[in-house]
Amino acid sequence: MNMLSGRVAVITGAGRGIGQAVATLFVAEGARVVVNDVDAGPAAETVALCEVIAPGHAIASIGSVTDAAEVDAMMDAAIQTFGGLDILVNNAGITRDRMAHLLEEDAWDQVVDVSLKGTFLCAKSAARHMRAAAKAELKAGGEPAYVRKVVNFASTAALRGNPGQAAYTAAKM
Repeated sequence: MNMLSGRVAVITGAGRGIGQAVATLFVAEGARVVVNDVDAGPAAETVALCEVIAPGHAIASIGSVTDAAEVDAMMDAAIQTFGGLDILVNNAGITRDRMAHLLEEDAWDQVVDVSLKGTFLCAKSAARHMRAAAKAELKAGGEPAYVRKVVNFASTAALRGNPGQAAYTAAKM
């Protein structure tokens, strides 16, 4: 169908699970993707799966969504490699399962930082590129060529809760 032909997407937490599925689906639909993960091995696996579908349509960006410099480098990689940035999928998330009265503060911070702060940092960084492109199109042609998107993943755990996941459910809500 090529619903995403010509579009460029950054997908966080794309080394496994839902992020990997989104990356391969996007490539199958014609997008070029930046596969983000903190682990090089799973990111490389996702890129390899994408390469089978459409060679040259995926690159890896290894780094944490909790680090503003690494996030900026990830967005820059999309621009430099594929010439733009149209879609951001904020999928990255971690758990540190433990009942709340036993959960260490640093574990809470890690979970909240990845799911919440990471979403903020990625959206902030991507918005600069997306807005600049839309403004240039507006100036040149009277309207943006198309609407760019930011997709933030939540979790059903945020609605129903999960034992031992106080930090995760709070951050995903």
